[in-house]
Amino acid sequence: MHINKVFIGIIVVLSMLLFSSCANNETGSNVNSSSTEQSDKSKTSGENQVMDASEFTFYPSSDGKTCSIMRGDDQPKHEIMKIPEKNESRTVVEIESEGFKLVEVFNSLIIPDTVKKIGATAFAFCPDLKTLDMGNGVEQLGQNTFIGCKKLKTVTLSNKLTEIPMGAFQNCAIETVYIPSSVQSIKENAFAICESLKEVHIPSSVKKIADTNGPFEDSPNVTIYAPSGSYAEKYAKSKNIPFVAE
Repeated sequence: MHINKVFIGIIVVLSMLLFSSCANNETGSNVNSSSTEQSDKSKTSGENQVMDASEFTFYPSSDGKTCSIMRGDDQPKHEIMKIPEKNESRTVVEIESEGFKLVEVFNSLIIPDTVKKIGATAFAFCPDLKTLDMGNGVEQLGQNTFIGCKKLKTVTLSNKLTEIPMGAFQNCAIETVYIPSSVQSIKENAFAICESLKEVHIPSSVKKIADTNGPFEDSPNVTIYAPSGSYAEKYAKSKNIPFVAE
C-alpha cells in the first residue's frame, strides 16, 4: 500500500512538470508570434521611408566627376523619393529623360540643389505623386516633365529656371503656382487641363507667354496675379483670363 502511494505521488509530480513545460512552450510561441508580427509591421512602415541610393541607376559622365540618374530595377513603395546629391564621389547633376516615367512608388519628390537639368517626361504620368520640392540648382526642364501627374497638387519651383516648357505641368492637380522671378517665358500647354488651378503668380520678368495653345488652355478656374502694367496683365486681358494686380 505504501509503495502504491509513492508511485501515485511520482505520477502527480511528473504530470505537473509536463503541464508546466507545455505552458512555457505556449508562452514562447506567443512571444515569437508577437515578434514576427512586429517585424512585419516594421517592414510595412518602410513604405514611409526615404528611398536608398541603391534603388537608383547612375550614369557617370566622361569626366568622372558628375553623373545622371534614373530609376533602378527594383523600387519598393516609399512615401518620399529624395534624389541623392552624390553617387560615391560623383555629383548628381541630371535626371534622365523618362527616368522615372510611370513610376508608382512615391508620393513626395525632393530634388537637391546639385541637379541642374531634368529631362523630358522625366516624371510623366506618376500616378501617386502629390508634392514636388525642386532644388534651386535646376536651370532647365525638358518638355512634358510632369505631364499627367493627376495627384500633383503642391509645387515649389527652382529660382534658376528661365523657362516653363511645353506641357510641363499639363493635366495636374495644382491649385496655386508661383512662377520664379528668373523665368522669362511660359510655353504652350505648360499648365493646360489643370481644372484645380486657381492662382498663377507671374513676375514682371516674364516677357513671353505662348499665344497659340496657351499655357492655361482648358484650365477654366485660373486667375493670373501679376504686377500692374506687366506683360502678364496684357496677356490675361487679351485671353479674357481674370487678373489681379499685386
